[in-house]
Amino acid sequence: MNNGQIIFLDYPVNPEPCYGYGKPPHPELTEILNRNTPVYQKYFCFFYPYKIT
Repeated sequence: MNNGQIIFLDYPVNPEPCYGYGKPPHPELTEILNRNTPVYQKYFCFFYPYKIT
């Protein structure tokens, strides 16, 4: 590791996703996204013509 710091943990690290990727989605985030879907669609439709091809 260059210019990094080593830390020692008292427990194992398991770098797996908690939500999605075959597991249920995060309930609160899903609710927020679903509640605001019309807003996101509006912005997507506005910016879509400016996409880089």
